[in-house]
Amino acid sequence: SYGEALRWIREQPRPGDAPIGVLVGANNMAFAGFRHYGDEDLYLEGLRPRYGGEEVPAPFDYYVGSYRWEMDQRFPESPVVYEVARDGVVFAVVREALRARAAEGEPPPE
Repeated sequence: SYGEALRWIREQPRPGDAPIGVLVGANNMAFAGFRHYGDEDLYLEGLRPRYGGEEVPAPFDYYVGSYRWEMDQRFPESPVVYEVARDGVVFAVVREALRARAAEGEPPPE
């Protein structure tokens, strides 16, 4: 599911050449697997206690949260823009930073 989430993120248009910042909500073992899908186009970091609040924090553009341990519920003000699911079962969600949406001229979700 992490590979699918990162493939979707890479397919999204982005301004400039800066790496895409992705905050990952997973335990250490799962994060190690997530890093397997990373490359120079992505800045990946695991979720730490310092990252709290209602929306995806700077400098990240996206948050990928596993359904396990309710990591998909973090940053509720940032909209879910993609779900990794099979047969109606959600494994992970991708949330987009509100500031990233504003930079692209998109209105915030209602």
